[in-house]
Amino acid sequence: MTVTLGSRTERFKVGKALRRKTPREAHADLKGSMSRNAVAILAESDPDRVPELVPERYARMTLNPFAFLRGAAAVMATDLAAQPMAGIPVQAGGDSHLMNFGAFVTPEDNILFDVNDFDETLPGVDFTVDLKRLAASVAVAASAAGTNKKQSRSRLRLSRPIGRTFPHSPSCRRWKSGTAGSTSNRRSSRSAIAICGASSLA
Repeated sequence: MTVTLGSRTERFKVGKALRRKTPREAHADLKGSMSRNAVAILAESDPDRVPELVPERYARMTLNPFAFLRGAAAVMATDLAAQPMAGIPVQAGGDSHLMNFGAFVTPEDNILFDVNDFDETLPGVDFTVDLKRLAASVAVAASAAGTNKKQSRSRLRLSRPIGRTFPHSPSCRRWKSGTAGSTSNRRSSRSAIAICGASSLA
C-alpha cells in the first residue's frame, strides 16, 4: 500500500482541523455501555486458547489490577470502540500496555526504549487507541506501585516534550531517537522502566 504524505504545513493544517472536530476534552469521559460484562467478553476468546491453560490465565489476571488490565485487551477494545477518535489511522500496536515495551541495547551501545510485542498489530486503527491503553496502563501500574494520582500524572507528562519535538524532526532522526538523545528522553525512559519493573512485581 502506497501512502502519499503532504507537506508538514499541510499535515499541520489537517491536524488542526481534526482537533477542532474532536477536541481533547471529548476524550475525557468514558462513553458506551457501563453494564457490559467483562468476563463474558474475555470468555469469547476461550475456544481459541489451550483449554488446560484458560484457568491459569484467569488466575493470573486476578492477582492485581495491572494483571487484569494486561490480560483484558478485548475488554478495553470494547470500551474504546465507543470513544471519540481523532481521525488519524496508523499501524497500531494493538495492545500497547507498559509491559509490551522494553529496553534494548543497540550495536552502538545505546539504550533504546521501544515496543517489544507485535502479535496484535493492526493497520487502520486510530492512534488514540494505543495511546489510551498505554496511558491507562501507566496509571494502573503506578497505582499498584503505591504512587499517588499526582505522581502518576507526572509520569505521563514526562513524554509530552518528546511528542512536541518529534513532529518537527526528520523521519530518520525520529527513527534513531533513543534515551541518550536528551534529558527529557532519559527521564521518560527511566520512569517508564521503573514503573514496568514495579508493575511486574505487583
